[in-house]
Amino acid sequence: MVGGCELCGLRNEEFMAQKKIGIIGAGVTGLTKAYCAEGDVTLFGEKLGGVIESSTLEGYTLESGPNVLVFKPHLQMLAARLSLKSRYADNYLQQIYRDGIKTVPKSFAQMLRRDCAFTWQERLGLPFALRRRGAGDDALTFFTSIFGSGIAKNVIEPAMRGIYGAPLDEIATDLTFASLHKSVAKNTLLQHIKSAKKTSIRSPIGIIEGGMSALTDSLLKEAQAKGVKFINERVKALRPLGADGQDGYEIECSGTIHQFDKVYIATAGKQTGHYLKDIEVDFSKGEFLPIAVLQFAVSEIDLTPRSFGVLLPQSFDLMGVMYNSHIFPSIKGNNADGLITVTYRWNGDPSEQNERFIIESAERDLHNLFNAKGLALLKARLWSEGIYRYNRGACILSSQLKAAEERYTGLHFIGSDFACCGRGGIGVADRVKSAMLV
Repeated sequence: MVGGCELCGLRNEEFMAQKKIGIIGAGVTGLTKAYCAEGDVTLFGEKLGGVIESSTLEGYTLESGPNVLVFKPHLQMLAARLSLKSRYADNYLQQIYRDGIKTVPKSFAQMLRRDCAFTWQERLGLPFALRRRGAGDDALTFFTSIFGSGIAKNVIEPAMRGIYGAPLDEIATDLTFASLHKSVAKNTLLQHIKSAKKTSIRSPIGIIEGGMSALTDSLLKEAQAKGVKFINERVKALRPLGADGQDGYEIECSGTIHQFDKVYIATAGKQTGHYLKDIEVDFSKGEFLPIAVLQFAVSEIDLTPRSFGVLLPQSFDLMGVMYNSHIFPSIKGNNADGLITVTYRWNGDPSEQNERFIIESAERDLHNLFNAKGLALLKARLWSEGIYRYNRGACILSSQLKAAEERYTGLHFIGSDFACCGRGGIGVADRVKSAMLV
């Protein structure tokens, strides 16, 4: 590639400095790094694609991992570069369950809707709330001090637990919501909201035609075409050589040892701790929320045609329902019945009996809460490491990783562990950006 990498912004002289590069983790982060990196690159991973897992059944396109993507600029650039066809959602409603299905307002006009997620008292208090200076180390205290407990517990928390994998009282505000925290401290919350709204317009929600796995499959194909080697084995150990990695690193797999000048770690939590033992980092603080992802064909369900999905509060094991085929009809093929995805809190027990219990519980909740009819299970996937928990422990781990990067030459962490230190965020688009820029 003459002149450097357009995606990563590196020059040829920087490419030449990257001689032997090892990348651990073959999810979207590791695959993106393998695609962008130049030099003698080797990618290690047991499961290609990580949590991205697409399949087809009876004409339906099914996703066991992310069902939609936020197409931020770097992901848009990557999809275009890989010639992937994307389809964006337009004019949809995001809803929550609060004594029935309610709509989260995105404009003043939606504030006047009868099904608005805020009570009238909360709506009247919003102009004053936007001028308050929030207080509190945890997100529950912080958001309650601004908006009141009703909005914090019944509107904000349902959205956050599906993203951050933890209740609000376990999330550190100053680290996880750094820019928001600063805006409130400076009394510029309204400007922050306006800026976030502009960003969301530039970063639409969408899907990749043919399934999300088209992204990871294309990344692997293009990386291998560049000469990247893929070793489908579990890494047993990563060791720094010389003082603080000055002489590089060695990666041990099943009976083989490989040496590299630079290593990128794209795994997260305890998975990284299994092989990285010579660096003082407490990976036990990297926790995941186990979840079950269930996909059903459904003939009838009480969701409005423009509904993107419904999120539920902490008191429910049912975390959210997404009516995928309302927004993206192509994923149901020629089927008359729609396609919904259910995310359910799981206790981590992988037994068939427990899986059956989760499925039956989900079916019961869908019927009782949304009057769902004609349900037919298409796919069930239990993820022991479903959603990374961005609690206080994760923020401590993120700080330790930052210190390790500063100490060890040529060692870089690009996985979900590092999001609390301002390196991107937690979604697929954020992991793509992290892989491109680090």
